[in-house]
Amino acid sequence: MKKQNSWKWNKLVALCLVLAMLVCTPLGATGTYAFEGETQLGDTAPVLGESPLPDSGPSPGEGNSQPDIATPSEVPPLDAGTLTEPQKVEVVTPAAVLEVSDAAALESALGSVLYGGTIKLTGNITYPKGIMVKNKTVRLDIGPYTLDVKADTGTGFDVSEAGHVEVTGSGTLNINGVDNGLCVTDKGVFTADAAVTCTVQCKNQYYYNNYSLGNGVYVSGDSEVSLSGNVTGAMSGVQTDGSGTIRIKGNVEAAVNDLSAEGIYARGGTVTVDGNVKALYGLGIYCVTTGDVSVTGDVTGYNRGAIASGFSSVSDCTVMIGGNLKVTDTVHGRGVLFTGYGTITVEGEIFAPIYISYPLIRYDKEDTVPSDKPDYRMYQMPGYAGIVYVKDTTAYTITVVNGSGGGYYAPGVAVTITANIPAPGQQFKEWSVTPSVTFVGDTASTSSTAKFTMPAQAVTATATYEALPVNNYSITIQTDGNGTANANINSAAQGTEITLTSTSQSGYQFKEWQVVSGGVSITNNKFIMPAANVTVKAIFEPIPATTYTVTVNGSNAGTTGTGSYAQGTTVAIHAGSRSGYSFTRWTSSDGVTFANANSASTTFTMPGKNVAVTANWSYNGDSGGPSSGGDGGSYTPPTSNITTDKKPNQPTMASMNLAAPVDKNGVAAVTITEAQVKALIDTAKKDAESKGKTVDGIGVAFKIQFGADRKSVSVKLDEKTLALLEKEGMKRFDVNTPLASFSFDKSAIQEMKTQASETAAIKIKPVTKLSDAVKVLIGSRPVYDLTVSYQKNGKTKYITNFGKGVVTLGVAYKADEGEKIGNLYGVYVGRNGKLQLLANSSYAGGSVIFSRSSLSTYGIGYKAPAPAFTDTAKHWAKDNIDFVASRSLITGINSKTFAPDMAITRADFLMALGKLSGTDVSSYNTSRFTDVKSNNPAMSYIEWAVKNQIVQGIGNNEFGPGQKISRQEMAVMMHNYAKATGYKLPVSIEAVTFSDSVKIAAYAKDAVTTIQQAGIMQGKGNNIFDPNSSATRAEASTILRRFVELVIDEGTARGWSQNDSGQWRYINVSGKTVTGWLTVGDDRYYFTANDLMVSGKWLQIDGKWYYFNADGSLAINTKIDGYEVDENGVR
Repeated sequence: MKKQNSWKWNKLVALCLVLAMLVCTPLGATGTYAFEGETQLGDTAPVLGESPLPDSGPSPGEGNSQPDIATPSEVPPLDAGTLTEPQKVEVVTPAAVLEVSDAAALESALGSVLYGGTIKLTGNITYPKGIMVKNKTVRLDIGPYTLDVKADTGTGFDVSEAGHVEVTGSGTLNINGVDNGLCVTDKGVFTADAAVTCTVQCKNQYYYNNYSLGNGVYVSGDSEVSLSGNVTGAMSGVQTDGSGTIRIKGNVEAAVNDLSAEGIYARGGTVTVDGNVKALYGLGIYCVTTGDVSVTGDVTGYNRGAIASGFSSVSDCTVMIGGNLKVTDTVHGRGVLFTGYGTITVEGEIFAPIYISYPLIRYDKEDTVPSDKPDYRMYQMPGYAGIVYVKDTTAYTITVVNGSGGGYYAPGVAVTITANIPAPGQQFKEWSVTPSVTFVGDTASTSSTAKFTMPAQAVTATATYEALPVNNYSITIQTDGNGTANANINSAAQGTEITLTSTSQSGYQFKEWQVVSGGVSITNNKFIMPAANVTVKAIFEPIPATTYTVTVNGSNAGTTGTGSYAQGTTVAIHAGSRSGYSFTRWTSSDGVTFANANSASTTFTMPGKNVAVTANWSYNGDSGGPSSGGDGGSYTPPTSNITTDKKPNQPTMASMNLAAPVDKNGVAAVTITEAQVKALIDTAKKDAESKGKTVDGIGVAFKIQFGADRKSVSVKLDEKTLALLEKEGMKRFDVNTPLASFSFDKSAIQEMKTQASETAAIKIKPVTKLSDAVKVLIGSRPVYDLTVSYQKNGKTKYITNFGKGVVTLGVAYKADEGEKIGNLYGVYVGRNGKLQLLANSSYAGGSVIFSRSSLSTYGIGYKAPAPAFTDTAKHWAKDNIDFVASRSLITGINSKTFAPDMAITRADFLMALGKLSGTDVSSYNTSRFTDVKSNNPAMSYIEWAVKNQIVQGIGNNEFGPGQKISRQEMAVMMHNYAKATGYKLPVSIEAVTFSDSVKIAAYAKDAVTTIQQAGIMQGKGNNIFDPNSSATRAEASTILRRFVELVIDEGTARGWSQNDSGQWRYINVSGKTVTGWLTVGDDRYYFTANDLMVSGKWLQIDGKWYYFNADGSLAINTKIDGYEVDENGVR
């Protein structure tokens, strides 16, 4: 008992000693004290300022903020027990005032100031960081100076966790933040004396979880802000959450360009602004839940002035505006809007296009206006407690007849009225307004939607209408002179059905109607009148005489005479010539009488029945020379060994991306494994099976990707990978890189496997050392060693020749500005530095492509542009003409004229084929034909073509170099050229049965089909091939370019394609031409039954009218020829 009393006494003595020492210690002093006895103290004393002031101490702003002595709450607690050794306690008392003169001193003071301390400025300071005060009271005495707080991240001034900041003095405090200017939360307080000018800014829009932030002042959690000065925020000028309070003596503004921004955003709490509030691009005031907002000045918003959105009648919002409420969006802006409960009172006037937003109803003064607001007008949402009180001003009624926009409006307000939609057959005429008003906003009395300034009296506005004017358009009927034609009327209004009639002259019959102008579609001699004058022309044709067929057997001539003829017609037949045979005579069992039965070329008069004639031959042995020219025979097309399938036979491809790491030497290297190839083969097989294309074979492609720091590329294939490619009979094997690409056909794959018995490496290595001659042509364009190598006996060997195989190469290149892609060439650079331009190269898909049977050094060259012909600028074949002219395949008839629509001659076309082949014709220095002189530029090419059985003479030792070529003859020449040069023609398009196929000679049928399916020659309009018409120089240019591109890349025949008249078609992936509707990207197109794209006119489809632009795309959402066209393209 005695010991227990002794312990209590010792502890009391210790406590007294501590208090005595605290009283005797000067402010700011520190000391160390030792205690002995049974009382045990805590290990250390707490830092002052981390505990709140005692309730008995002075509160901030009520006298001295710094206590003179430590309070008991600041003394370390005494634990029960007995002190066995003396314990040391360090006691720190804060300085009453910390004076600062620069940013560094301020930063130090902010870190060391304790609870209730004062930081005093002794000069102007710019502080480049944000300030944070937590769980302490701090007085900031700025005196007469300026403190600029400029936070480059986060909040400018942050007060939280019951922190309390009091700003005193007479100077200026400028706060600039990024997320927020001033943020006070969790029962924090920020106050500034009225004598202090405190500006707050946060002009940066900040996003967090897709929410746009950035407040000038933000308060939440029973916190408080009171300051004098202007506040500018990004998303919100000021914002409260919960029960916070904001008092601003100054103006508030939200500056960001966002329609959701708010000058004041009150989500509960109280906001008082003694000044103006403005949102440059959003809402003036947005009050939610229990918010209470009061503004003494004007409130300005862009799209909304003030919005109240209380959740219920017991948690509504209150907004008081002492000045005017303005909206700067002069078209759609709304003065007041409710989305829930609340009350909005406007002491001034509302300036907005939509005064009070729908569905608020205005009540007169004698209705439910409270007695305490006798000078106000009240507006209320039916079914809600949302109420607007507006200081009473004189308002007048607007009555709108046949339209909308009526209501009550104060004088000077801009009023919008809109007329009702006219009845069918009528159109809006004008507004009849009583009394007269002044229309504004670029509107007039004739505007169906008009604006005017409200006068100081009631207004009645009536929309008036009138009948639509009826416009009659003329109908003009023309003929070709072989008959007469008429329309049932000579003029008609739009939408009238017009009936056409025709009467042919003797010996003629009606053929068709041609639309000269007006863009109508004539069906069954009828059309619908458009809003335009129409001219149509009746076309007649001779009534065909009864014809009979002539079948020529045993002929080896290009033109045999087989065909259909009328009775009495003179029929010319030709036997041609055969190597090792002599022509003997013509015979017929149908009673034909020949003019000269012993002549290989003779005539007879067609009888009134079908006949057959036979050319007879006698065998005299193989002459050993070419069967052409000098033997007097006519042109005999040799038998072709090129096989054409009935269906398109493009392989089904599967592809894979591979990343190639770059080593320290700059080599991007990757290995294609057996597993990767097998995966692609399985994918391609399944795809082919699903499409029914297994017979067409499959292919695999690898896209190699790497970084920009590479110098060369190496792609390896091990023995198993090569074996798998050969075993599976790959039709194509592609390796594509950003520098160059390789495409190996089936034979090339087999040759690669044969030569490289083990691992093969496909390599791309830039070449930098070039001769001056090469540099002139290539310049800075890429040039690479493109090789396939393998190891044998420890040495590197190269596959320089792929035998019958073909490797299609592509060198990637982005054409410079000003370069014409038709003038870019593939260039072969020999080991001796000599170069060769590859005429059969082309630029496509960002690469110059060409096919080779050997690998070496290849690059990209450029030749000066083709001559600027004066007659090709607007021709449909201009690009193709530039292509052949720049390669000197076909030249102009002079330096300025190409003559695209002139027929091409036999000599000119064969010269083009010879140049395209790259053949050296210098050894052909003697002509076998009497009409081809040795100095004729075409002589060597003609001799080359005859020797290679591309073409033959016309008989009598003549060639006919200046004769025109028919389209079917050109097809045969191209067919034979492919055979002679070893090109394998692709089957890219389904075979077409032309409407005039009976006119195609028997000798040319196979060639026409082969060339058409390859995509080299196509038909003309109305599905005709026009075999006997002369091929023009433009058609020849087009056919040559197609040949170059298609033999390099078989797939280029697909997609958009022009026929041989320049009309556009579209060929889908199955090789069929499209008819009807086609969607490409965002555009729609329409193709006729003859697969021709419709462009530049109106067309009626399934009873609806559509307009197609000049490029063929369907016009939508526009107005054409006075017609409105909707989003579906229907007028």
